[in-house]
Formats: sequence, C-alpha cells, structure tokens
Amino acid sequence: MDRVDAARLRELLDPLDAAPVECDGMTRLACTVLTNEGIAHSVLVGSLVIGEQTVVPHFWIEVGEYLIDYRARMWLGQSDAVPHGVCEKHALCARYSGEQIDMEPLSDELFSILVTPWPAEAMCYTESAGNKTPKIKGMG
Repeated sequence: MDRVDAARLRELLDPLDAAPVECDGMTRLACTVLTNEGIAHSVLVGSLVIGEQTVVPHFWIEVGEYLIDYRARMWLGQSDAVPHGVCEKHALCARYSGEQIDMEPLSDELFSILVTPWPAEAMCYTESAGNKTPKIKGMG
C-alpha cells in the first residue's frame, strides 16, 4: 500500500484507544495493526515537549505526513494542544524528538491480551492513611 489517508488510519487504530496500555504498549499494538495491513510506518522513541512539559521516554509512530500518538494525553492532560490519535505533523504544536527503532509485531495471543480492558470487578482498592492504591484481586 503506497499511500494511506488519515481516515483509514483512524478506522484501523481508534479502536485500540481503549486498551489498558501506556505509550510503548499502544505503539506495539498500532505497529502490529499497520504491519498486518501492509502499511509502511516508522516507530520512534524519544521525547515529547509541549510548553514547559516534557515526557521522556515516549513512543510514537509516523506514517508519511501523519504522526500517531494515542497516549500523550495520559501524561500531559486533555488539552487540545496535546496531540491525540492520528495527527498531521505540520499542524502539531508539540515538539517530538527521537530515533527510529525496530519493533516486531505482536503475536495474535499477546495482541488479544493487550487490547482487552481490565474488568472492573478485577480491581479493588486498599486504603492506608487516605492513600488509595489499586490492587488486582487475588494478588498480595
């Protein structure tokens, strides 16, 4: 596939946004989908800077004129200035700086595990001195 548009990328990748993973896991999921679809892409790791805020290390994907980042808002908040999803590189206010790395697609089994949201009933909270800490039921 020579050229892919933003709508097609969003169709393929937006469903991954619900996965309970951080930027490295999301990048692995997206890399797997793009590889399986035969879409050429580059995986990068480095830093993301918006104003005075910096996230390092940070992972993202580039496909032609598009930058794919579904986890910047996890670290930098929900502001419109923070990229989310499939974005046109030239329109970004954020500064990405990094190096391309090799990333292998996930096996079908691991992909399936990583995209599955944690069931709400599997989580409980312990409280000590007013500090709530998530714990997985049945684990310490």
